[in-house]
Amino acid sequence: MDGHLFSACPALRGLSDQTALWHGLRDRDVDFVATDHCPFTREQKMWTGSFADLPYGLPGVETLLPILYSEGVGKGRLAITDIPRLLCEGPARRYGLFGKKGALEVGFDADLVVFDPFFEWEISATVLHMRTDFSPYEGWHITGKPMFTISRGEVIVENGELTAREGRGAFLFRD
Repeated sequence: MDGHLFSACPALRGLSDQTALWHGLRDRDVDFVATDHCPFTREQKMWTGSFADLPYGLPGVETLLPILYSEGVGKGRLAITDIPRLLCEGPARRYGLFGKKGALEVGFDADLVVFDPFFEWEISATVLHMRTDFSPYEGWHITGKPMFTISRGEVIVENGELTAREGRGAFLFRD
């Protein structure tokens, strides 16, 4: 009855497509993983009888790394070394930011995530920080969670709490 909440483009796929995607990620046929992150609420995604009026997209930015780790590395579908390639290097290369972002090298921004690979938790919209009242992963048991996020050498998230000062963002020109 709540299928309308899961409207996305492309549409959610079946097991054979999921398996092919995991193989593509592992075999380097897929360069990176991202999310369209659309934190709609249940009210915003209310079914009115028409797909033309239904907003497409799902909340996912906060759950991307934990799910990729838990479902990928934790279940043997990916190597731990695939994570930085898929979430950092690949997007930086694709969007012309490599040289400033995407690697731990001299001259790059000091962007890091301190990740606890043993932290066990259950995904629930009530514990997430997104402006939504549902999660497509509601009830999933996950192993692994970011503890700290460091941007340009500054801790901006600590134990799930935002510590960044307003206005610290910087526009990056792409190659």
